[in-house]
Amino acid sequence: MARVDIAITTAPGSYAGESVAVMFTAADTSDKNQFALTNRDVVLIHNTGGGAATWTATSVPDSYGREQHIAAESIAAGAVHVFGPIGLNGWQQTDGAFYLEASAATVKFAVIRLP
Repeated sequence: MARVDIAITTAPGSYAGESVAVMFTAADTSDKNQFALTNRDVVLIHNTGGGAATWTATSVPDSYGREQHIAAESIAAGAVHVFGPIGLNGWQQTDGAFYLEASAATVKFAVIRLP
């Protein structure tokens, strides 16, 4: 099946006069997740479950041929992690997406797109 898209929250910038609610998407443990990467994206990873869980991001070879996956990084119950801003080099898949997944649906992803 196709990866499930994560909702994107666009940060309003410092002159918007208001804040915006962050949209979280539950991890899809069977089909995995993705979003269109723009070089202005930050990912929040929130473990809402009662026990530890993991999340993974799949890299691609950068301009020097190096890969640096985030492989099953542990997140304690209730914790929130942040990753990014994410550069295109080394992370953008051939379809333009950033690939990520989690070990439990209690892990929620939010993508914040910076102005």
